[in-house]
Amino acid sequence: MMFVAEASVPAIAIFTGWGLGLSPNVAPVYGATGSTVLMWTLVVLCLCSMTLALMRLRKRDEGLLILGTDDLARDLCRRLSAAGMVAQGEVKIDCEHLNALSIEKGTTRIVVAESDPLDRHQLATSLIECKLRGVAVEEGRSFHEKLTGKLWVKRLSPNWWMYSNGFQPSRVYLWHKRLLDIVCASLMILVTAPLLLLIAIGIKADSPGPAVFGKLLRKFRLDEIPQAFNVLRGDMSFAGPRPERPYFVDMLQERIPYYGLRHYVKPGITGWAQVGYPYGASVEDAIEKLQYDLYYIKHMSFRQDMLVLLKTFGVVLFGRGR
Repeated sequence: MMFVAEASVPAIAIFTGWGLGLSPNVAPVYGATGSTVLMWTLVVLCLCSMTLALMRLRKRDEGLLILGTDDLARDLCRRLSAAGMVAQGEVKIDCEHLNALSIEKGTTRIVVAESDPLDRHQLATSLIECKLRGVAVEEGRSFHEKLTGKLWVKRLSPNWWMYSNGFQPSRVYLWHKRLLDIVCASLMILVTAPLLLLIAIGIKADSPGPAVFGKLLRKFRLDEIPQAFNVLRGDMSFAGPRPERPYFVDMLQERIPYYGLRHYVKPGITGWAQVGYPYGASVEDAIEKLQYDLYYIKHMSFRQDMLVLLKTFGVVLFGRGR
């Protein structure tokens, strides 16, 4: 409740000042009307802050029951614990006592994270009993997707791929995406044109000796600037899965299921995996990045692209390695 109280203090102070008639004196430069507008703006902001704080508190204290004991269940428990959310741990599926267990623990949401429950009929009956008491029930992979911003590819069945929502970008979105690519690539080239000349001179001067300048280019992603010309030609997009060398593509397609799906969209200068996962070159890293890429492809939208671009600016400005 600490952050709720902190959000409430400014609102109480503002309402007190309003009641004492102090609002006309808050901003004398703007007069009474300006002071009133300022006060109402502060009130709305404080109320929004309190609402968000209460929503975060509700999420943290929600009685989550993770049903299952396999890798997905363990991963969910670990992530919920790291996020400060209250989860009731991995529970072995005991369909006969599930309803009583949820009552005992005060469960408000059950996440079914067991890949292959033994008695599906009894499990469905028990879950319906819980739902009739107002308990929300979610499938583990969908919950993991919302929690992490990536797909859990280890357990995705062919049926999931066939019937899952998403993977259907609209024609309007694709037109907007192409327009965004042209605008961003043009601005990138115009703004960085003088810098490109300096980079070329720096590379030429640095080539015979230690690659100090080359490391600086990689740290701040300055070596990505020339790819803006590929975006203008339509060979790439600003946001999308990062391209890989053909040798690694062939190797990863043999080892990782569904890896080829990332090639159904244009490669990007930046991507959801680049802003969400640290740099890595192992097969395990490739699996993690694939999960982010597939999430992006499933949820392709103008909002998702803008989110990738905004996070990319943070990576570039602060030189965080991705």
